[in-house]
Amino acid sequence: MKNIKTNSIVLLIFLVITVCMIYPLVATGRIAAQVDWLFHAARVEQIYRNLSEGSLFTYIATSTFQSTGVGSFLFYPVIFIYPWAWLRFITTPIAAYYIWVGAFMFMTFVISYFSMLSFSKGKYLRSFIFALLYTLAPYRLYLGPASFVVGEYIASTFIPLAFLGFDKVHIIV
Repeated sequence: MKNIKTNSIVLLIFLVITVCMIYPLVATGRIAAQVDWLFHAARVEQIYRNLSEGSLFTYIATSTFQSTGVGSFLFYPVIFIYPWAWLRFITTPIAAYYIWVGAFMFMTFVISYFSMLSFSKGKYLRSFIFALLYTLAPYRLYLGPASFVVGEYIASTFIPLAFLGFDKVHIIV
């Protein structure tokens, strides 16, 4: 019972931190586009347009990227940007982006917390501090809300899980 209560409190704290960090960005209604923003925003826009027209999957860009038929969807994974496109149906494009960033921030909190909890064999405070330090690390914040390096931002969400997997795999040589 203590485990469930402790984990619930920790998740609630992570949710509050995420909302406190993302809400001011959403409230501005502005975005300072740089680095990869135009590329990924065009990808999301194409997915959104295809979903609006009833097409679930996107293979080539027919209405974005200057309608040139760019096939970037064949080479870049799109599963993680679909939620961003779905959010476009219920909110503005800028709010959709920041809510999507917030969702990945919260996922990073959760993944890093439970990965460290497993690695440290149930040390809650250590896991909580690790999740805070990892998720709120300046470079990670730079990747997401600050510079729009979407691929690295998504990948950094799962790094603690990958390292936990390395720890759990025991190869007999």
